[in-house]
Amino acid sequence: MAETDFRLNLDVGGKRFENAALGLRFLAARSESAILDLTPIARREMIDILDTVVDAMRQRHSTRWRWGRRMPEGETQGKLQKRSGAGLAVLRPKIKQGNEEVAGTIVVPFPLSVHETGATIRSRVKLLAIPLQAALDSRGMPKKRGPRAWRNTFVARSKKGNLLIFQKKDGKIIPLYVLKKQVKIPKRLGMGVTMDKAAPIYIERVFDKAVRHLQKVM
Repeated sequence: MAETDFRLNLDVGGKRFENAALGLRFLAARSESAILDLTPIARREMIDILDTVVDAMRQRHSTRWRWGRRMPEGETQGKLQKRSGAGLAVLRPKIKQGNEEVAGTIVVPFPLSVHETGATIRSRVKLLAIPLQAALDSRGMPKKRGPRAWRNTFVARSKKGNLLIFQKKDGKIIPLYVLKKQVKIPKRLGMGVTMDKAAPIYIERVFDKAVRHLQKVM
């Protein structure tokens, strides 16, 4: 009976292996290396998508402050008036990268975070002093640290029955603060909703670049 010499050659990444076992080991090592190379790709895309979310937040809440202007509420349509701009300016993406995973967050500092979740702020001892137009500058920021920083003030009720802090100045009575037991802050920031909308875009981008990367190196 005649014997036939059978050899299995393996081509991997432009290299030919006469020994198939060696070729398979090379392929496995190359595949593992290629998969690990996907982590930096995921990191770059994570940074890019989080930067896009931050930019969207700054654009959405860019309306300049004006006394008496009513802004829409809600996670999707809500808007904040821009005062000093410091709150949105500190928004920065943070990335944590391991060997095989990438995690990204955007830290929303207090008090900006209150506008994300909404809240009812209650006074435990004293009443809350809410500044009125005369106590605010052109940006909507308080002119002074609080009611005690103003001179010649007194407390009285307005014609509508609200408890106010007034100032006597140049023969005029100027309302500075309204006193409240509690204040309701509605949801307006919408960071979570924006992140949810960005998530599928991020996944699509990473998947597309991962496929291209693997096709290139394999």
